[in-house]
Amino acid sequence: INQQNKDLIIFPNPTNNKFRINSHQPVSHIIIKDQFSNILLDKFIKKHEEIDVSSWPSGLYIVTDASSPNQYYKLIKV
Repeated sequence: INQQNKDLIIFPNPTNNKFRINSHQPVSHIIIKDQFSNILLDKFIKKHEEIDVSSWPSGLYIVTDASSPNQYYKLIKV
């Protein structure tokens, strides 16, 4: 599943170890939360960045761009 809009593209999704975020902005501030709203990652990323989630448990995660908090993306870790 590729989730995309004008700001971010997240793939592969679902993932088991790593995923990529492509942003149309040179730098984006992303926040990733688990299903209980715990912040697992709060990071400024470059236009194309790979994120390692291999140590995270399987489940549903929510990725938001801090500059557009009403837009969110579902990330599935298997």
